[in-house]
Amino acid sequence: YASVTTPLSPFQSTSKEALQIVIAKGPFTTINNNAYDALHDFIDQVNKRKPHVVFFLGPFVDEKHKSMDDYDTLFRQQVLHPIQTKLDSSIRCILVPSLDDIHHDFVFPQPPFDLPFYDCHAKNIMSIVNPSII
Repeated sequence: YASVTTPLSPFQSTSKEALQIVIAKGPFTTINNNAYDALHDFIDQVNKRKPHVVFFLGPFVDEKHKSMDDYDTLFRQQVLHPIQTKLDSSIRCILVPSLDDIHHDFVFPQPPFDLPFYDCHAKNIMSIVNPSII
């Protein structure tokens, strides 16, 4: 995806502290439950720790959600909406798709999520190509 630009501006901290990064890999649901409680709990922990950057690695909507009718709506409502509304806006958030995401392209390399399509316009949230070099 040579035409995809990575809109990551260089991180510039006003303090001399080390760059703090938190990374989580999905799925963000449990085996027994399709609710995204684990995602909500993770966001709460991130907000307490206040890292500079948090990476969310898919899958976000995997094969166990096959009983759902609209995977895009599930991703929009159960994943992106909580991230947009609960995550501290001072924390830079980077979403990385997975080949196990059933709502996204099954090609490799995998394009980033089209966040405006999902009504995600938060300036601190972005999606990048899978795989990526940062």
